Amino acid sequence: MRVKIFCLFNLVSLVVSNLNAGETFVGPTSEANRIIIKQNELVIFSHGQESGPSGSKIDALTKIAKLQGCETLSVDYRDLPNPDERVKRLVEILRKNTGRQMILVGSSMGAYV
Repeated sequence: MRVKIFCLFNLVSLVVSNLNAGETFVGPTSEANRIIIKQNELVIFSHGQESGPSGSKIDALTKIAKLQGCETLSVDYRDLPNPDERVKRLVEILRKNTGRQMILVGSSMGAYV
């Protein structure tokens, strides 16, 4: 299983500005830290402890991922305050999608998960 991991810490404006400039990556501008988005990848979003699966950051990045031809999934962890239980839920989703190219995106506790 090949998974790319992207930890989100208020980078929405950076992502938008980079993609509006015709770029196809998200993240910091150094070459080593770029994450290439390819069509047909599954982008899985994990929200933070105090937010939900349709928060403003996730909504903004979902639009960008879909414009790049990706499928998106935003996991709902609101019923799981324990990060270890959130990890178990995410692992179940990853196992169901074995064989697919995936990008994991997390904000705050979602990045920890």
